Amino acid sequence: MILLVMSAACLLVTFLIRLVPSIQDVISGRTEYMPYIANQVAESLAAQEHGQEPIIVAAQVKQDCRTIPTTDKFNDQQLYFVITYTEQAHSFCITEYALPQGRQPQDSITLSEEIGRNYGAPLLGPVPVVPIGHLFKVLPDFIIDMMNPRKSLNRSGATISFDSHTSASFSVPTTDGGLNLNLFTIRDLLAAKYAKTNRLLNWVLLVFSLSGSGLIVWIAKQYARFERHCLAYGYTLPLQHYLRADLDALSTRLRQEHLEGLQKLRAQDRAESLARREHNVLRERLLALRELSRDELQKQQIDICLRDNQVEEMRNLVRSVEVRTEASPEERLRQLLESVKDYSDEEEWERFRAKAMSICENLGFRTAREFVVQLRDELKALARLQEMKESGAVTEEN
Repeated sequence: MILLVMSAACLLVTFLIRLVPSIQDVISGRTEYMPYIANQVAESLAAQEHGQEPIIVAAQVKQDCRTIPTTDKFNDQQLYFVITYTEQAHSFCITEYALPQGRQPQDSITLSEEIGRNYGAPLLGPVPVVPIGHLFKVLPDFIIDMMNPRKSLNRSGATISFDSHTSASFSVPTTDGGLNLNLFTIRDLLAAKYAKTNRLLNWVLLVFSLSGSGLIVWIAKQYARFERHCLAYGYTLPLQHYLRADLDALSTRLRQEHLEGLQKLRAQDRAESLARREHNVLRERLLALRELSRDELQKQQIDICLRDNQVEEMRNLVRSVEVRTEASPEERLRQLLESVKDYSDEEEWERFRAKAMSICENLGFRTAREFVVQLRDELKALARLQEMKESGAVTEEN
């Protein structure tokens, strides 16, 4: 997420730089026009001198050429021109030099190809020279504005005359300052410079766009994978939450909640299982109490309770009936044996009773009760079969 924000921020900043020229100027620095003007002045002067004099464009200097002292003792067989400029004042200066006459004076300087670009005759080596004059010009601001390629300019081909602040002093007049400036050429050179910068910015935009798109695709894949992980825990993860959330903490919380939910389900299953077991035990207990009961009203209460099938009611009725019918195991066994009398004669019943009492004494009441219940069911089944035979519903062959 941080990388995506950084990429988007860089893309936005680069886009603004690309679209807003003033921002480009702030970042890249102020556009300098005077080096282009100085080069054109050098070319124009070289054309006037027919390439016979060295014409060197030096770097921008702060010294005012008008303050340089000149001399009238020089050798005029070879002249030298040095062009300097200042961007702040929009001015340039053509300083004329010549070979000193006689002994080299203290104010002489040495010219060489290293001080700048030569547009005229080549220098054969370092040459000691003395200043003999200058031509100083300050260009008006509207000329500088016309050189800006970002501003429209009508290519009419007509020349533009303008008055510039000029200061001239030549011991040997070689130029009258009638120098031509081709604004369209300067504009084209500056436009090429801007175009190079814009191409670079376009590449930067492309890189940030591709990186941003790649990050978006990667984030989308990671979101889809983590969303599937959340769906496994029953949680739907919105994209905005995914971008802001602590994914490790969220995953841990979902896992814990899932485990807690499973524990609750298991506890609920156990409670339901215990409730079903209690329900079955209560029903069996009520059925057993009904078999033992001799009270018809009590039997009706048990039947109604079994029909309603409410656990709490069955629990209360069991307690109530057991309290009222509390008796010894032998007494309860005798009550249960009364149900066998209907299916046996007196002698058989005494024999069954004796056996049941013996089982109760030796093995306990529960075993004796199961014996009596099973005996009653068998005698009841034999009696029903006998009735069916007597009615002809069942024959001996069947």
